[in-house]
Amino acid sequence: MDKLTGLLTRSELNNTSIQSRSILLVDIKLLMFINDAFGHNIGDKIIKEVTEVISSVTEESEVTCRYGGNLFLILSNDINNLQELIDIKIKDFEFTKKIDVKVNFGRSKYNPFDSFQKLFEDADRDLYLNKSSKFNWRKVIWNYY
Repeated sequence: MDKLTGLLTRSELNNTSIQSRSILLVDIKLLMFINDAFGHNIGDKIIKEVTEVISSVTEESEVTCRYGGNLFLILSNDINNLQELIDIKIKDFEFTKKIDVKVNFGRSKYNPFDSFQKLFEDADRDLYLNKSSKFNWRKVIWNYY
């Protein structure tokens, strides 16, 4: 169990919980900049608050884990609806220090012929494409320094 969030860790995922489910990845945007600007204690609070948001919309049958750092993995049969609920809740949530927290999503639909690794790689690729298509790193770095 992850000590910060109380969620499962990636090493605790097992094959029985993975079967017949799609993957939704949730990535907290710019967490390293939040850590740099406000300190790691505030970054940890943001991670806990995002966990709170995710937990408020996931059902008991869904599996949620903190996959690492600012990345969460959710196993669900309804990733479309879940993504929409998380997105709405994140926008409405009042985060620590009134930080405007945003998230990126990566998705992969369950296919009985794919391994968990393949599903994860597909979701990770989708996450990367979503991150790179919506983000101007030069602008952030320019404004940050």
